[in-house]
Amino acid sequence: MYGIDSHWLDRPTRTSRQQAVRRHQCCAQRQLSGALHAADCGAPARVHRYCCGHGLAEVPNGEQNSTNEQHAVTTGSPEGSRGPTHFKTSSSPSSSTPDQHIGRAKSNVILYWTTNYGSADFSFGFGAAPFVGCPVNNCVTTNNRTMLDSAAAVLFHGRSMSAKHLPKRRRADQRFVFVLREPPTLTYIGLRPLDYFFNTTMTYSRSADIYFPYGKTVPGEQEGEVPLFSNRKVAAAWVVSHCPSHSKREVYVKKLARSLQVDIYGKCGTLRCPSDKRKSAPRIDCYRSVAATHFFYLSFENSLCEDYITEKFWLALRAGLVPVVRGPPPEAYQRVAPPHSFIHVQDFQSVSGLAAYLSSLMHNRTAYESYFAWRSSYRVRFDDKVCDLCAYLSQEQPTKAVRLSEVWGTDQHCVSGDALNAGS
Repeated sequence: MYGIDSHWLDRPTRTSRQQAVRRHQCCAQRQLSGALHAADCGAPARVHRYCCGHGLAEVPNGEQNSTNEQHAVTTGSPEGSRGPTHFKTSSSPSSSTPDQHIGRAKSNVILYWTTNYGSADFSFGFGAAPFVGCPVNNCVTTNNRTMLDSAAAVLFHGRSMSAKHLPKRRRADQRFVFVLREPPTLTYIGLRPLDYFFNTTMTYSRSADIYFPYGKTVPGEQEGEVPLFSNRKVAAAWVVSHCPSHSKREVYVKKLARSLQVDIYGKCGTLRCPSDKRKSAPRIDCYRSVAATHFFYLSFENSLCEDYITEKFWLALRAGLVPVVRGPPPEAYQRVAPPHSFIHVQDFQSVSGLAAYLSSLMHNRTAYESYFAWRSSYRVRFDDKVCDLCAYLSQEQPTKAVRLSEVWGTDQHCVSGDALNAGS
């Protein structure tokens, strides 16, 4: 189990925080000018000589040789922890981080402790850029681990972390944020050793502290034309790369394919999207090409977990397909999707019953196109910024600790796919 070291429960003094900010700001400036290398920022004497000697920071002489001891991150391996290591442990700042933005007044510093599937900037961006246009934008980001003491929040990606390489301590007012948009069934780390280590969650779950869904419905008009009904010839398409799944969706598709033609694209099928030939092609291009000739898209999730609705559902909606969904219960989709925009497998007693309904829509243009009426009043939006994170950090939050094995446990939040495969 993780404990909170009482040493870190004391807020650092204002003077020490200001000194740390000045040092790191100075270090970034000197890196840009070529006077310092990234590795030098971990050497207090070098920083003192180049920064204080040029009047860029005020670091007391007595502090220059103790900086690492005061601010270094210590790591350890909690008893019973498991999980592969996906990042290198280092207290040296990255030369790719624009820490010159860190020193601006009243900024909440957000530290990326891990990568996000190898992305050093978490796929959000560095500095103030991720928050441009946000209602609350007094935040800046960095992956410079020596900023740990002054960070308002530290982000840990649930699939890119190891329990062996985590800071052992945190301040009482500091947010350690568990970030993940994969379901509990695909987390792949031991959760129980991480109980009470985090005090904030940022996931697709509606119960998360910071709601981080794959997509959302907002008022407006959906851009793009809906493909012609007369040009659609094939019942359904499925783009899939993970073949055996926890939800056993592949079993359901096999049954459905006995009654309707299902074209399978990706690693689990024999077809490829034309856009696959272009490495930089947006994912929506594949869905638009499929929409030109198919009536329905099988938005079957790899796991049946609460609120787990991935980007493929939202891409199908935007491209002009009617999604047939198999994931959380119908009410979960109704809460977030445009009205009358999808078909849920649980609304049918059997696979054959679903197939019969889909077939009827393929022969009734008016009924089929009623599933696109929402496009004149709503639109699908993908958020590439982290506005809600910055807003959260700007408000007073209750003191708590997250029992991760409970809030992200498979048994508590997911079901087996066997029940939804019943019937034929």
